[in-house]
Amino acid sequence: MAISLAQPLGLLGLAAVAVAVLVWMRDPPPLSRIRARLSLGLRVLILALLAFALAGLGAIRTPSAQALVVLADRSASVTSASDQEKAAIRQLATARGTADQMAMVTFGREAVVENPPDAGLAFTDFAATPNPNYTALEEALRLGSSLLPADLRHHLVVLSDGRQNIGDAVTEARLLRSQGTRVDVLPLQVLAGPDVRVDSVDVPAAVPPGTRVHARVQVASNVATSGVARVFLDRALVAELNPAYPSGPSTIDVTLPPAGPGFHDVRVEISPATDTYSENNVGEGLFQVLGAQRVLVVEGHPGAAANLVGALQAASMEPSVVGPGQVPTQPSGLAAYQAMALVDVPAGDLSPDRQQAIQAAVRDLGLGLAAFGGPDTFGPGGMAGTPVEAALPIDMQISDRVQKPPIAVVLVLESMEDSQADSVMRGAARAVVDKLTSKDYIGMTDSISNGLAVPLQQVKDKAALTKAIAGVQSFGDAGSYAPFIAAAADALAAQKTAVKHIIVLGDGDTQGDYATQVQALAAKGITVSSIGINVHGQAAMMDQMHAIARDGKGRFYQSNDPSQVPQLLLEETQKGLKPWIVEQRFKPAIDSPSSVLSGLDLAALPPLDGYVASTPKAAAEVILRSAQQDPVLAQWQYGLGRAVAWTSDIEGRWTHDMLASPQSGRLMANQVAWTLPLRDDPDLSLQVTSSGDSGHLIAQLRNAATDVTSIASVLAPDLTAVQVPLQLTAPGRYEGDFPADQVGSYVVKVTAGRQGRVEHSATAGLAMAYSPEFRFLGTDLPALQELARAGGGSVLGSAADAFKQVVPPTQVQVSLAALLLAIAVVLLPIDIALRRLVFRRADAELWTALVRRTEAAPAEVEATLGRLRGRMDRRRGATGLPVTPVTPDGERPPPVVAAMPTPRAPDPGGATPGPEVGAGLPPAEPGDLAARLLERRRRKER
Repeated sequence: MAISLAQPLGLLGLAAVAVAVLVWMRDPPPLSRIRARLSLGLRVLILALLAFALAGLGAIRTPSAQALVVLADRSASVTSASDQEKAAIRQLATARGTADQMAMVTFGREAVVENPPDAGLAFTDFAATPNPNYTALEEALRLGSSLLPADLRHHLVVLSDGRQNIGDAVTEARLLRSQGTRVDVLPLQVLAGPDVRVDSVDVPAAVPPGTRVHARVQVASNVATSGVARVFLDRALVAELNPAYPSGPSTIDVTLPPAGPGFHDVRVEISPATDTYSENNVGEGLFQVLGAQRVLVVEGHPGAAANLVGALQAASMEPSVVGPGQVPTQPSGLAAYQAMALVDVPAGDLSPDRQQAIQAAVRDLGLGLAAFGGPDTFGPGGMAGTPVEAALPIDMQISDRVQKPPIAVVLVLESMEDSQADSVMRGAARAVVDKLTSKDYIGMTDSISNGLAVPLQQVKDKAALTKAIAGVQSFGDAGSYAPFIAAAADALAAQKTAVKHIIVLGDGDTQGDYATQVQALAAKGITVSSIGINVHGQAAMMDQMHAIARDGKGRFYQSNDPSQVPQLLLEETQKGLKPWIVEQRFKPAIDSPSSVLSGLDLAALPPLDGYVASTPKAAAEVILRSAQQDPVLAQWQYGLGRAVAWTSDIEGRWTHDMLASPQSGRLMANQVAWTLPLRDDPDLSLQVTSSGDSGHLIAQLRNAATDVTSIASVLAPDLTAVQVPLQLTAPGRYEGDFPADQVGSYVVKVTAGRQGRVEHSATAGLAMAYSPEFRFLGTDLPALQELARAGGGSVLGSAADAFKQVVPPTQVQVSLAALLLAIAVVLLPIDIALRRLVFRRADAELWTALVRRTEAAPAEVEATLGRLRGRMDRRRGATGLPVTPVTPDGERPPPVVAAMPTPRAPDPGGATPGPEVGAGLPPAEPGDLAARLLERRRRKER
């Protein structure tokens, strides 16, 4: 066994050995010759042990067991070999020796530790799921080698098809071999057959308006065949071809029809007659048509955006009107527009993925966002805490400093002709009470009593109100809602400063036309909402309930289940009874100048009759304020984009006078125009390509100044964004790389300018229609053989052969420092005892006897006393002292004075000793321990 020294400088401590020897020779200890030499030897040995411990003395051994790390390929190209891969791992776990350890790493785009080294690994199934779109074998080798323990031989086994598309695994395997790690390969048999794939769809990045775009489709095939190719422009079929697919690369040329301004997606799908994999039969490309500014207008209900559309058209913008469910779910779809306008859109009508796409498009692509208010958006529309709210300059929460008018609401209720409907109705009314504040008012009709069953009163004592609601015996079945609506209106008329609201809840089986009645109430500021419970299944009845809400400027809810009454009432409470809505006449006050107000006669701005209350964000700029200092018009910069919020409506609910003014159209158009990004500049051209898992961007700017800087904002398919500073590589040429490891469309926004001012901008796209794993398929055996040679291994025939391979030995250093220190600690007290303690033969005999002594049976008390007295008498007689007789009854006579002992003779030194204590005593009996101890004590006293 070889030895090693971790800290050779520690051997300088051996100088202490020489010092100890010199001191001993110069001043030997007062010990016998043998003990002195033994003491010196122990001290030298202790000092040597300490010196070698400081030097890190260790033993080097070569372990026979190995640690094997399995690198399992989990990329998309080996999906068909998944069962084969699992079976191989189980065989490896079974074939390992008792002292061997096994670990597992799974890899795709990244490598993940599936199981750390373990002597008892029992594999059942994969737990980790790495990104399957790429094969990063180099990273897997690096991670696997880091798991190998130092006290075992190092062995890696790769399970893969050899289709590496990231990194350089051969170089990494060669490095591992030089470090003593063996790399073996177990090929996964992946199906390979006739295959035709789309390599790319090449289209120009940007074209002028009216241009017929030429698309070139690059196709590769390993067999000569034919088939069909379909070309889609923005998901609409524009061409169907029947090309021939020769063996090798080929090209399909397609001319697309003219498209409108904005981004457009080209998708090509091929259907070869002979093919193995369909995953690689698609390709996509993105291009942009320059031209007029396009605006995506989203209206919360039909007709809500009619006034805005007319204003945008008059301002030479191209609006496209859609419903909330038609908003694109990907930023690439929103990139077809320069701005978006939301008109009274509830947050619930925009799915979460649509809201996230809007936020990302504004923040990372510079899409403009204009939001126009109404009774169903902003706070009443549940927009608080949503991604859309994050992009807007206003917060949906109401500032505490603002005092809002109280709410006065009357519930017009009727039974749903169900045995439990009345209890449900009472519970719903109580829930509404809980949502109101102490300054609000509530009343209730029961469709039976004349007037209000629960009079309109302030919500100060909620317990009393709850008791009053519980006291309503029945809600009845009204023949007409008119008298109850009138009673509610009469009660509300007395509330001069409150926001007045009526909620009609019923099944709609009544007679009469309520349009005139509720329209008159709406004109007086009393809004009427309705909740229709369709228990009869009659659409006409629900139409009547809807008409009440429409004519009363309120909201309509419909359900087929009476049990949903509490939920619907609470929803209406959230939207209609919360103090977001401020309905009072005021003239907007100018707070900050802005280009949004350009071309307007500010002194002639008409008054407004209401708005949705909100709070401006810290970085927002408020342009117009209400009489209560709430924002009416606010703007701000959000990432690369701009956003404005108009908190009043644009349908005439609160803007009747404004819409009648010739300035209304310009004001609405100006708001959208302010959000429009800098138009794409023909002087800035972009080229985006992909290589591996990265995208490469080249921006060429004509006549660029030397101090121009450029940055790219890249939005990935999962809506994550990355900012990429572009480097100047030639005059006017800027380049940069960005991660592109996802399947889908990447949208790239490039801006260039000086001193923080954007002077040029352009947008481009990169489409990855399918995983790069399907570009090349089948087991690449030559690549695996090269990897095995580089790693000093071989291509295994089966998993069981892995533990039969000769794994390079590894040397394990075992530190002996702790052992040396332990020995030194044990020897130190021995050395001290050898120098400090005196050992005699009598002591040895004494301790030997003590160890050997056996416990005697207890003697009788009288016999023991008798022996002691006899022993004392013998000693008295030996010293000349009289023996005291013992009377028959055991008593002794009074003691007599003993004679003085005879003095000892003088020693040779001339000193005259005193009388020897115990002199003349007979020797102690053998085995009498007490006597011997007494005699030893007397010797010490001398």
